Amino acid sequence: LQNCIVTYQFMQGDVAGALDDLSAGRLDVASPKLKRASFQPDFCELAMMESDTDKDPVSEENDANQLLSGMAYNIAELIANRRPPPPR
Repeated sequence: LQNCIVTYQFMQGDVAGALDDLSAGRLDVASPKLKRASFQPDFCELAMMESDTDKDPVSEENDANQLLSGMAYNIAELIANRRPPPPR
């Protein structure tokens, strides 16, 4: 579980940073952070698979976090792709 706690702390940092970037209009900076965050539940899932437990005690949380973070990344990508290019 300690591995999952650390993993989700990294995820929390990425999401918090991405929210700051999104609110400041920096979609190009926020998107990679959200993409990184969307992979974090997988790392927790892998750690739990390698553990001695018969059942993953946080599998439902991992699934929910993976769906939410993936959706946030996809939304940021859609917004970034609809944005007109910066003037030259």
